[in-house]
Formats: sequence, structure tokens, C-alpha cells
Amino acid sequence: MNSFFFDMTLQMALWSMAKSPLMYGGDLRNLDDSTLNIITNPALLKINHYSRNNMEVPALETSD
Repeated sequence: MNSFFFDMTLQMALWSMAKSPLMYGGDLRNLDDSTLNIITNPALLKINHYSRNNMEVPALETSD
């Protein structure tokens, strides 16, 4: 697996876990197979659809 494909997969997984809106801004008519497989991955789409209560973690303040 090349690093570009790994980076795209990781980014899609992180966006899915964060329940971010999943949008694709490329030309869908000219996708390569690896990009199509990433953006249509059923496991990642299911994670995005069924995750709940995803919020940022508030910073903890420490008293020194």
C-alpha cells in the first residue's frame, strides 16, 4: 500500500469517526479505483452514519 492511499484512507476514517459531513469535490466521472473504494467503503460510511455524541473534548486546566 503506498503512503498516499494510506493517508487518504486514514483521513476518511477520521472524518467518519468525527461524524463530519462526507463530501467529495472531485470529478466523479474520472475516479481511479482506489479513490472510489475509499469514498464508497461500507464500513466507513456505517461508522459515520451510526456514531453519536461526537464532540470536541474540552481542554483541562491545571493549577500550578
